[in-house]
Amino acid sequence: MTVTVNNLLVFDDDPSMCALVEDIASSVGYKARSVNTSDEFFQVFGDFHPSVIVLDLNLKGSDGIDHLRFIAENNSTAKILIVSGVDQRTLSSAERLGRSVGLDMLGSLKKPFDINVLEDMLQGGLAPDAMDIDAELPGAIESEQLLLHYQPKFTMDADGGVRMHGVEALVRWQHPRTGLRFPDEFIPAAEKSGLILPLTDLVLRQAMERVATWSANGLDLSVGINIPARMMNDARFPDRVFALLARHELAPDRLTLEITERDVMTNTETAMANLTRLRIKGIELSVDDFGTGYSSLVQLYRMPFNELKIDKSFVIDCEGNEEARSIVEIIATLGHKLGMIVCAEGVENLATFQFLRDLGCQRAQGYLLSRPIPGEDIEGFTREFKPPS
Repeated sequence: MTVTVNNLLVFDDDPSMCALVEDIASSVGYKARSVNTSDEFFQVFGDFHPSVIVLDLNLKGSDGIDHLRFIAENNSTAKILIVSGVDQRTLSSAERLGRSVGLDMLGSLKKPFDINVLEDMLQGGLAPDAMDIDAELPGAIESEQLLLHYQPKFTMDADGGVRMHGVEALVRWQHPRTGLRFPDEFIPAAEKSGLILPLTDLVLRQAMERVATWSANGLDLSVGINIPARMMNDARFPDRVFALLARHELAPDRLTLEITERDVMTNTETAMANLTRLRIKGIELSVDDFGTGYSSLVQLYRMPFNELKIDKSFVIDCEGNEEARSIVEIIATLGHKLGMIVCAEGVENLATFQFLRDLGCQRAQGYLLSRPIPGEDIEGFTREFKPPS
């Protein structure tokens, strides 16, 4: 799979907004252009062949929904980022509509927005320039071009305190020619080829080494690592985990293994045995992205998970979407009733943070608290962190 195009087209009837997005896009590696009218959009769309389109919804003389349909009807493979001043519920509806007509939706962002958030989203839309993922990924794993960034996770105490208790390990590819690459660009290829197993083993090794370094420096943190379903069906997997913990003299509760709700559905007898062995030893097990899959209550009850992570798509929409708030409340209640720790991902503003705290969520992570950061920066972050207020 080779991708070489990083053209970004901005369609907004506000020239100053176009200029701002163009500048940010150019700074992260795009060739950027902008248009202010539908006629310009239709012309440039055909000539420029954008790989990413940043689209407003509320446009003079037209609306963004018509343009989403136009993009879909022209079989475009461009990623679509909606940036608009409409309410969050309308943004979410437009994003779902885009997906329903087959578009690759990069996400949505409400104006006014945090420039750093837009920059991160555009980074995620970059295509690997002159990079053959299938051919280069095996060598990247072997030579450890893959590295980890860590997003801090926080405990919200009953007395109102907020303290960092751990991190989630997020893999990146430091490509020697094209720079830092994000997991959406190479994880699908790794899963398809079977390389997801050695890749995850590398992530485990690097994360355990980092946790041991922090521990030696007096910083006691746990680390969460995403585990694919295929690995949970490997009968030898628990023993490799136990050996890594022993090698670094780490207590089992310093490790959380996160399995998506979708992958929980693919459980087998081997997977159940593995999960049970891991939990018996004291390793935390977390159901990730909960609310987006189709797991039954029976499965959730039978499997030895102790943490439930609410999918960030619901958490992000909490502030302006009553349905999203209701779903978050239901998931939190379910987790508490099953005796599980409830963690909310995607906490991006103070109102959502306070809502989750009032709801009794014990853990949280998201941009309000911290973006993912390199491992060497974690110790400094813990000294400087101030709880949101």
